[in-house]
Amino acid sequence: MTHPALQALTVSATTLTACLNQETAAVALQNWAAMNDALEAKREAIRRFERAWAAATSDTGFDQAELARILRPLWDPLDRAISDNRDGLARAIVAQDAVIATVLHALDEDASFTNYGALQNKPVRAVALATRA
Repeated sequence: MTHPALQALTVSATTLTACLNQETAAVALQNWAAMNDALEAKREAIRRFERAWAAATSDTGFDQAELARILRPLWDPLDRAISDNRDGLARAIVAQDAVIATVLHALDEDASFTNYGALQNKPVRAVALATRA
């Protein structure tokens, strides 16, 4: 694999895999700051991968099936990283939706605030218990 376009594709696929794995780990730890910090790096890794793929398919003379065969060792880790990332983000969204729904329910039920902001005595379930966090 000495063609420069294939080398660029290899580097970009490896970098993208690492970025996705880093974000997935941050999601699993609910480290929102780390997720946010890694977002631009992930976007740039995606852009570089797309450019490298376009260059490899147009400049090398290889068709996509041949490229896939040559680069198969990169695809499996990248596919796993994409799948794990998607699943982790989906779980985070479900958890976030549950927290938001619990807070909205607590605020909406029987108008929690009356008399110009005086709080009523009303039992409200703890968000952590309601979401099983």
